Amino acid sequence: MSLDYDQQYVLDNLTARNIVVAGAGSGKTRLLVAILNKLIEEDVPADKIVLATFTRETSRQMRSQSEQKTGKSLGELNCGTFHSL
Repeated sequence: MSLDYDQQYVLDNLTARNIVVAGAGSGKTRLLVAILNKLIEEDVPADKIVLATFTRETSRQMRSQSEQKTGKSLGELNCGTFHSL
């Protein structure tokens, strides 16, 4: 998964909370999955992470991609749409 300069900057400079606002096709999902992977690899407990998106399908995709990449089950991850969370 390759990130562009701005995406890599966000990933390298994480704070306690992040909001990513960008247009369609700009790589938001890719960046959010990269952030999620980094948090999981740094042993942040999945139940301490909230990942909100606009669609159920994107929510499922992000969870699945992260589980595949990290090899860890994210069963306790708070991941869903803004309405469902």
